[in-house]
Amino acid sequence: MSRNIPILKEDSGHRQATWLELFFDLVFVVSIASLSKNLEHHIALNTIFEFSILLLAIWWLWMEFSYYADLFDSEDLSHELFMVLDMVGTIVIAVVVRENDAFMYDEFTIVYTVLTLLLMVMHLIAYFVIDTWRNVPKTFSIGLFISAILWFISLFVDSPYKFVLWILGIVVQMSATPVIYLIQKKYPKQNSHMPERFGLFMIIILGEGLASIITGLDDLEWSLSSICTGLTGFALILAMYKLYFYRVKMNEVTETFRDESSSTYRTFIYGYSHYFIYGSAIFISIGLLLILRADTHYYKLFLSHFIHMTSAVFLIAITISQYFSLNSLSKALVYVRLFAAMLSIVFIAVPFKSEAVGLVLQTILFLIILAGEFYLNFRENVTLKRR
Repeated sequence: MSRNIPILKEDSGHRQATWLELFFDLVFVVSIASLSKNLEHHIALNTIFEFSILLLAIWWLWMEFSYYADLFDSEDLSHELFMVLDMVGTIVIAVVVRENDAFMYDEFTIVYTVLTLLLMVMHLIAYFVIDTWRNVPKTFSIGLFISAILWFISLFVDSPYKFVLWILGIVVQMSATPVIYLIQKKYPKQNSHMPERFGLFMIIILGEGLASIITGLDDLEWSLSSICTGLTGFALILAMYKLYFYRVKMNEVTETFRDESSSTYRTFIYGYSHYFIYGSAIFISIGLLLILRADTHYYKLFLSHFIHMTSAVFLIAITISQYFSLNSLSKALVYVRLFAAMLSIVFIAVPFKSEAVGLVLQTILFLIILAGEFYLNFRENVTLKRR
């Protein structure tokens, strides 16, 4: 049945991502890929910090629009129009962040403020037309309005205060959902498809990582070092894919978003930890690409250390995310992953003669984790069959 107004999708049965949502995700990943181009020119502490802030802003904008669709989308032309307008704004962001000049921040701020206000309008429309749970769009609208004000004020200040206002604006938006849980004894029990959206976004990011490795190999002369880096890069991305999806059962993770017996904090930890999962996966891909392009030994070693550190962040983030979903990891797996993360950090202090050695060891570490998880899963299945 066609719906012409937003409706709260409360316990609406089986749901899955629409074709428009898939295209929507792709547009956002394109903007992130465009942002990555700036980091590919020069990796330093200040550029990593700036990239992390911009990535947080873009990712959270994706989260806001995706969660609105998860709650309210009306599946009609008006909703598609709002989505298209957001995609247009995101494409503008992709162009702006690629320029890497002094005007980038102001242009980015203006577009981001407009998109935040657009999302506020969507929530206000929902507030006036739905009959139940009106505090949900009301609280989101207030948070988005305050955030838009902070972003607008940032136009008139310089760094680092500009970044401070950006972060405050994002924190205000991120606080809206916890506030709703606090002010209401109950929350809409919905059949969320956010876990599927998270997974699809991860696949696109990993696909961009593979594309960057191919790009890095394209202009190189084939050598043992480049072949080794390319193969280990592919293995690392494949291992990240398996670690993310191997124990993910969408129907069980979805229960995290709708089971009232589950603690609310699980939902937030599961969702918010994806920023670190996505960010570390992107950093690993950028590091692999730059190693292929690097022309000095010391820069390659620095990049390999960068990959070790971001690999540790990935392992910690994905462990936290999966541990706090209903399909929890066993303590043994948690200890193994955290030990592997610690080893990744230790690799930074080891004076490898070649960056290839460090990359191979990092890849082997990921593969050992996967082998251990396959073995533990096999033992669990055998035990269940005996019972």
